[in-house]
Amino acid sequence: MKLIEVGSLWYLLKNNDDYYIQQLSGSMHTETAATYKLLDEEVNNYLKLGNEALSKTIIHFNNIGNYNCLSAERRASLETISKIQTIIKMFLDK
Repeated sequence: MKLIEVGSLWYLLKNNDDYYIQQLSGSMHTETAATYKLLDEEVNNYLKLGNEALSKTIIHFNNIGNYNCLSAERRASLETISKIQTIIKMFLDK
C-alpha cells in the first residue's frame, strides 16, 4: 500500500492495481472517515487527467448518506482500511 496524493480532506492510496480514497465525510456532527475503492473508470480518468478527475467522486462521498449506501464493488476490507489508516497516521506524524 502506497500513499499517492493528499488533498485538503482526502488521501489517495494504491495497493497493487487497486486505488482507494479515504476522506472526511458528513457534517460537523456526523463526520466520519469514508474509505472506498475507486472504480476502473475513475482510475483510468485519474491516470489521464490527474486528481481533478476525482472531484465528482469525492464530492459524492462527502455526503454521509451516499457513503453509507456504498456498493460492494467499492467496499474496502477491514484489513485494507487498517493499512490505510496506518499509512495516513505515519504521514501525519512526519
